[in-house]
Amino acid sequence: MILSIQPAFLCASIFSMIINMMYSASLISSLTVHYYTPPFISLEGLLNDGSYKFGINAISAEYAVHYHPTNPFLIKLKEAVMEKSATKLPRTYIEGLTRVCNNNNYAFMANDEILEELRPQLKCEFFTLPKDIYQVNTAYVMAKNNPYITVINYKLIWMIETGITQRLTNIIKPKKRTFTNSQSWRSVELEDMYLLYIILGTAINIAFLILLMEIIIHRYRKWKTI
Repeated sequence: MILSIQPAFLCASIFSMIINMMYSASLISSLTVHYYTPPFISLEGLLNDGSYKFGINAISAEYAVHYHPTNPFLIKLKEAVMEKSATKLPRTYIEGLTRVCNNNNYAFMANDEILEELRPQLKCEFFTLPKDIYQVNTAYVMAKNNPYITVINYKLIWMIETGITQRLTNIIKPKKRTFTNSQSWRSVELEDMYLLYIILGTAINIAFLILLMEIIIHRYRKWKTI
């Protein structure tokens, strides 16, 4: 009966080897981290690189800052890497971000919230410049001598002091997107093991078939010697 045991051992060895290879590949892939090295990490680096164009939304507050600059660096930036004519600038954020996807040497200024909101409509990933972050303040515009200004100011201050404003910001503001491995560990379902079960089942059936043949041959030889 040694012959019937050999296929079982062989298939069991193949079965364990496949499982070991699967888990080893999964472990190695989870430990492997891909690092992206950007060509620059600031607007100064973009300016020094010289191969990129820098765009902004033509209908935005950024336009007034960059196309009527007083800062010497922004003046140099405008002259070197920005469009000379404002008519060539994108007029929406989705248009500007689409240019980034279609042109590898194009940079665009956009708000974090806008970028996260429009990201599902875009076909590429983005890298933000960590050294160039601009804080934007918002304000309510009201008519002069509005009788409700005092009440509104009081309520706004009360909301800030009690933390309501911060809570609303945390709820509305989208979470930061992290570029980590999106394939997390998950439980293995029965359907995922079909191939391994087929291999193991085939080995068991072959072993039983050979065992049955050995029994029949052994009984036949024993009967023949009688």
